[in-house]
Amino acid sequence: MAKFLALVTITVAVVSSCHVSATEPAGADRNALLSFKSSVQGNSLSHWGSHRTWKGVKCDSRGRVISLELSGFKLTGVISPAIGNLSALEILDLSANQFSGVISPVIGNLPALKILELSANQFSGVISPAIGNLSALKILDLSANQFSGVISPAIGNLSALGLLDLSYNQLSGSIPPELGKLSRLGYLSLHNNLLTGVIPETLGLLKSVTYISLYYNNLTGDIPDICNCHSMTTIILYENKLTGEIPFSTRCQLPHLDTLDLSDNRFVGVIPSSISNFTNLTMVHLDDNKISGAIPRAIGSPPLLETLSLSNNMLEGPIPSEIFQLQTLSELDLSYNQINGGIPETLSNLTELNQLILRNNRINGEIPKSIGAAQQLFFIDISYNCLQGAIPETLSNLTYLQHLVLKDNQLSGPIAWS
Repeated sequence: MAKFLALVTITVAVVSSCHVSATEPAGADRNALLSFKSSVQGNSLSHWGSHRTWKGVKCDSRGRVISLELSGFKLTGVISPAIGNLSALEILDLSANQFSGVISPVIGNLPALKILELSANQFSGVISPAIGNLSALKILDLSANQFSGVISPAIGNLSALGLLDLSYNQLSGSIPPELGKLSRLGYLSLHNNLLTGVIPETLGLLKSVTYISLYYNNLTGDIPDICNCHSMTTIILYENKLTGEIPFSTRCQLPHLDTLDLSDNRFVGVIPSSISNFTNLTMVHLDDNKISGAIPRAIGSPPLLETLSLSNNMLEGPIPSEIFQLQTLSELDLSYNQINGGIPETLSNLTELNQLILRNNRINGEIPKSIGAAQQLFFIDISYNCLQGAIPETLSNLTYLQHLVLKDNQLSGPIAWS
């Protein structure tokens, strides 16, 4: 649950363990837990009912069960509908087990529930719309299961929700526009599903969102305007069928954005110069699209950029010299484009560069001798270009070099190794 801590803070009054009393209303909780146990197989719960403390159970000062945390207990079976009788329950964490079956609508009978963590199990069927009744819910993580069907619009009723993770399932249909009502949502992960349709424009209303991950789906259409999502740090949309231009206007300000991955889609148009506004960027992946035009000089503005991958597009013109001022850059992949011009001597500025991939372009001139100053390089592929002249002896300075491809150029001379 480490990924949740930065998003949601939940305060509950608990003791380290509890005696699940037989007196009412705690007695009803005891019966509900025993019914839950009867549907579950696993040695971890073998002493429930015979010892004073019940493993994984926490109670409040009244003896009411407020937390059932059984993550990684190696349990199998199904969830008994009796779980709906734990009316004081605030945390239900059954993650990383082998539970199966469907989630009963009785889950909606837990008015105090703040965390519902069922990830990494084998649950199936549809996600019950009854979850939309959990008005106190702050974390909903159903990832890494076998849920199918559509995402219920009822999830849009969870006004306190800070984290929604439905990734790694078999969900289909469209993303409901009602998710745009989740004004406190900070983390949205729907990747690795079978979702279709467009990304709702209402997601652009999520001013608190920091993380959006929708990759590995079948989403189509344009990216909606998300320039009002000023808290955004991560946008991952790769492996979809998204089209249109990259929608960042010159006024777009996303000051916290550090990861932008739009690769493996069908985007057209040019790389917007507004990328210079995203001063915290560390990773940009725009590869495998249909982006054209010149690489903007603004691409060299984010001072912390570590990865720049623009391969397999229709980019042309020279490599902007500003890229060679990025002293934090570790991976530069411009392969499979129509880039021309030379490789500048200022390549020596890239002292952190690990990978230089310029394959299949129209780059000409000589390989600069300064390449030997980029001493962290271990992977170089500048094949299938129009490079000329002698192979520089300074390549022998690259002590970490493991992969060097120079073929299909007009280079001469031997490769000198130390």
